[in-house]
Amino acid sequence: MTMLGLRYDLRAPAFAGVTHGELYAACLEQCAWADQRGFDVVALSEHHGVDDGFMAAPVTLAAAIGARTTRMQISIAAILVPLHDPIRLAEQLAVAQLVSGGRVSVVAGLGYRPEDFHWTWDVAKKLAAAAAPGSVTAPRLARAHTVEKKIDHGLGPRSAK
Repeated sequence: MTMLGLRYDLRAPAFAGVTHGELYAACLEQCAWADQRGFDVVALSEHHGVDDGFMAAPVTLAAAIGARTTRMQISIAAILVPLHDPIRLAEQLAVAQLVSGGRVSVVAGLGYRPEDFHWTWDVAKKLAAAAAPGSVTAPRLARAHTVEKKIDHGLGPRSAK
């Protein structure tokens, strides 16, 4: 069985002469066009710390594509799970599913590029250094690379699937 698909990383190297705003707008237009013409899938991926702006928020873009299309599947391949807060990721994916009518699929990845992880540790160290005296969360984040969350409510919104 033949499938027609699109794949986007939305990189904008300096020599390209195009802005990220133009790339994202073109992506949405192309997805709407492809959906109307029977394309089966659009694939998105995630990376961080890249000079040319490799897509860093595929769930957000998946929701936007879901709002502009009606039938095409939307595959996030892959989302770098260790870089996300699990609660927020679940909620963002649920919203993307609602907006798209349940057409989003996800490949969970761990990441393989040092650049993807480098900035997260730097941010944690800066948070710890800037924390007010007596703050517990930021220093714990810097020491343990994690933050504990006490959850006393359910996740929301509920996914379409």
